[in-house]
Amino acid sequence: MLGKASDAAGRAPGLNIGKLIDARQGIAATTRYDQIKRFYEDCAGDLRGQGDAKGAERFSHASTHWMRHAHASHAIASGMPIDTAQQNLGHASLATTTAYVTTEKRRQMRAVESFWRK
Repeated sequence: MLGKASDAAGRAPGLNIGKLIDARQGIAATTRYDQIKRFYEDCAGDLRGQGDAKGAERFSHASTHWMRHAHASHAIASGMPIDTAQQNLGHASLATTTAYVTTEKRRQMRAVESFWRK
């Protein structure tokens, strides 16, 4: 996926392979997002082909925000201080970042309930 991070075909459809592209021009802001969405769609297709409709459905709705949420949730669960996560995510308010802690607390509560059932 990383090796395909170029929108040269869209920006210069008549481009000859032998010509160089001015690296200072960069790529469009939406290119990485589009590539990630295509990657998730490919994953969903593979899962459908394997008979995993539920997994395919989840991947078909995946996004860059999904990755961001997963990262923050796992980082906080692994001990990252909430204020560090807030800064990494760029949240102006700690209350916004607290939503990620709530997810971890639900997981912890399920683990404790499971323990006490035994």
